[in-house]
Formats: sequence, structure tokens, C-alpha cells
Amino acid sequence: MIKLTHQNKNRIKAMSFIVQFPSVKTLVLAKISYDLCTNAYSLYKNTNLKESLEEQTPNESKILEKLKPCLVQSGIRTDLKIKESITNKICAAGGNSPISQNATIHTSANFHQMDPKASFFVLKHEIAHIKHNDAIAILALHFILMLGNLVMISTIPESRVARIITLWVTFPFLRGIAKNGYRYFREGKADDFAIKNSSIEELQGGRRFFKAMQQINLEAHKKNPITASPLGENRLDLAHPSLQSRIQKIERVLKRENVTIHENKEQEKIANLKAFMLVNETLQNLQNKLS
Repeated sequence: MIKLTHQNKNRIKAMSFIVQFPSVKTLVLAKISYDLCTNAYSLYKNTNLKESLEEQTPNESKILEKLKPCLVQSGIRTDLKIKESITNKICAAGGNSPISQNATIHTSANFHQMDPKASFFVLKHEIAHIKHNDAIAILALHFILMLGNLVMISTIPESRVARIITLWVTFPFLRGIAKNGYRYFREGKADDFAIKNSSIEELQGGRRFFKAMQQINLEAHKKNPITASPLGENRLDLAHPSLQSRIQKIERVLKRENVTIHENKEQEKIANLKAFMLVNETLQNLQNKLS
């Protein structure tokens, strides 16, 4: 006999409710409205980061000052802030909206001190997201997908099976393909921007960064081959190009510039980056448990 958990019981109740609901179209409209409001609120929070209004530390100001030439040359807003903190990502762009006055790049504490060249490459990747207003674009894409859902609603047959398949399979599947496909495209463009605007040393730093991620995934594969591949890829990450393809993109540029990569020297730096990422992840998990 299969024992149902409390969560599974709630899912069954929800599915029963949908099946018996007198108007599935009304239910879907309510869900679409909720999704749009949730995304709009998330965007509002993302473009009104209080951290960016705080006075920057000397190290944050120093990092930003070194990035200024890249910002000016590329025609990117120069009012953004750098904020070092414990974050679940090594770097993340916030407030990337044309109307926001609080554009911020959050970066892990001590990342820049540990490997400045890798840090600058990753920061320039995040700068590209701000330049292209990707947060706004993703919200717009979500809105378009919701409109597509409205069109699909009119074609839903009035049968229980069709209702369940449409609500629980078709909508999420199509939305997932469209959103991940767009993000995949934007991440590739951000890599291109970082490569174009990075020095040779920063390109090597970017290569080290991706190599470190690859090694972490290789170790994860030994414990859980479902989520990590034997090639060092995260199977669940559908929004980014493969790490190997990102490494090869950098290596092609280095080869074109006749740069020789000294693997023995790089291995120690890659190992340090990997250790830093693992410690950062541990600290973030601890912080989440305490908050």
C-alpha cells in the first residue's frame, strides 16, 4: 500500500478541485492574473534594491572604478553599484531596468580578492544583462506567454482529462521551453559581451571560472548522476549554454590571439576557485537555514 504524504494529498485535492470546477477557463484566468502580479512584484523588488543605496565599501568602490572604462566605452549606465555579500550565485545582476535608479551587481564576498581576473570576466557578463534589460525582457516574454494561454483556453474541450492535461502539462511545458530558450540565448549573448570586452588575462580568468564549475559538477556526478553529467554539466540547467561550449568559445579567442595556456599553473587557480565556490554555497545554505 502506498502511503500518501501531506503534500501529495494536497495535490490530489487540488486536481480534484480542478476537475470538478465549473469553469476551467475562469480558473486559468485567475492563475494567469496571479502569475502576472507575482512577476510584476518580483520585478519591482528587483529594480528597487535597498542595498544599492547604501554607501559602498572601499573595495566595492575600487572594483567599480576599474569597471568604469568598460561601462563608458560600451555606452552602459555608470550609476550601477557593486555589492559584495553572501549570495546563492557568485554574481547576479539586480535592478536591470531602464527605469531603475538602483542597478546593482551582487557578487560574492572576497571573490574579487581571490581571483580578480575571473571576477572581472563574470562581472562583465552581468553588466551585459543590465545593458540588455534582460529582466524587463523576461517579464515581457512571460506576459506574451500568458496571452498565448488565453488563446489556448478557448480551444480546451470541456472534458476532465483535457482540463488536467492542459493545466498541468501543456501550459507548464510550453512556458518552460520558451522561457529557458530565451534565457539560453541571452546568456550566450552575455558571454559574447564579456569576451569582447575582456583582456587576455580576464579571458583566462573566465576560462578558470567555468573549469571550476565543471569540476564541481564532475564531483557531483559521482554522488548523483541524475543531476550532473560525466562531462561536468548540470543536467537541470536548461537556461545556460553548456560549460564545455563556453570554455571552447573563450579558448578560440585565446588561440586566435596566440595565447598559450599553461595548464599546470592554471590548475592551482582552478582548484582555489572551486574551493571558494563550495565554501560560498555552504555559507549561503547556512544563511538560508538561519533566516
